[in-house]
Amino acid sequence: MSISQIEYYIPSQKLSIKQFITEVNKESIPKEFKSSSQYADFINEFLNLESIRIEPRLEAHEMIEQVVKNAINKNKFKPEDIDMIVFVPGAYTPKFENIGHYIQHKFKMTNAFVLDIGGNDCVNIEMAVKICSDLVNASNDLDNILIVAAAKVDTLDERIVGNYGIFGDASGLILINSESPQIKFLDLVNVCNGELYEANLENVHIVKHCQYAIKCLNKLILRNQLEDNSVSDVIIQNANPLLMKQCLNSKGFSENLIFTKNLSKYGHLNQLDFLVNLKDLVDQNKGVSHRKVISAGTGWAGSYVSTLMSY
Repeated sequence: MSISQIEYYIPSQKLSIKQFITEVNKESIPKEFKSSSQYADFINEFLNLESIRIEPRLEAHEMIEQVVKNAINKNKFKPEDIDMIVFVPGAYTPKFENIGHYIQHKFKMTNAFVLDIGGNDCVNIEMAVKICSDLVNASNDLDNILIVAAAKVDTLDERIVGNYGIFGDASGLILINSESPQIKFLDLVNVCNGELYEANLENVHIVKHCQYAIKCLNKLILRNQLEDNSVSDVIIQNANPLLMKQCLNSKGFSENLIFTKNLSKYGHLNQLDFLVNLKDLVDQNKGVSHRKVISAGTGWAGSYVSTLMSY
C-alpha cells in the first residue's frame, strides 16, 4: 500500500500573534499566564509562532471542495476511480453534515461509498491512513481510497489549545492507492491510555504527555528494529515543539532530523499537521529516494501515534 497523492489548501490570510492577543477574549488565555503580554512572549519564544492562517470566507466543506477540485483539475485522479471516500473530522464538528456524501455528490464519485473515521482528534489522519491501508491490503474491491479533511475554527477563543498551540485553518486530501507508490506506509503504533479524557486543558500535563509519547516511539523503534542512522527525517505537529523535541532526543533522534519548516508559519492545523508536513517534507527532498521518516503526534484526550514511512 502506498500514499500516491497528497494535496492541501491553506488560506493566504494571516493573523499575527500580536493581533490575535489583542482581539482574543482575555478570559480564554490559559490561567498560568499572568498577563496577555506574558502569553504573547510564550507563543513567540516557546511555540516559535509568528502568525496563524485563517479562512474568512469558506466553510469546512467548501475548503475540502476546493482542494478536491484542484487535484482533479491537475489530473491527480479521476472521480470515477475512487472506491471509498473517508472524511476525517477534527476538534470541531463542521456545521455542514455528511461532508463525505457531499463530496461524492459534488464530484460524481458514483463508484465510491463513504466512511467517517475520527475519535483521536489531532492524530485522526494518521489513524485513517492506517485503517485505509489495511482495507486496501485486505480487499480486492478497493484500489483507491480518498481521505479528505478540514480544520476550520470559527472564533478566536476556540483557537487556543491550552499551552500547546493555536489552531490555524486548512483542508487537504490523501489518496491511498494499491499500485502507484509515492510514500510507503510501513507501520503505526498507537498508545491510547484514556487518562486525559476528562482533563482540563488549562492544567499542565507535560509529564504524562512525555511519558506516553516516549512509550509510543519506543514501541515503533523496537518493532521495526530502527537504528540511530536508519531514520532520515522526523515530522511532528505544529504544536508543543519543545516537548516533542525532548521526547525524540531521549530516543536518540537528533533535532537536526526534525522537519521544522512549518512550525512558525501556519499555527496548529489540528488533524492536518501530519498531512501538510509530510507533503512539504517529501517535496523538499524531491529526487532523493530510500529515505525513512517517522512521525510523532498527540491527540487530545490521550491518543499518541508514531508512524514509520519511506519515500
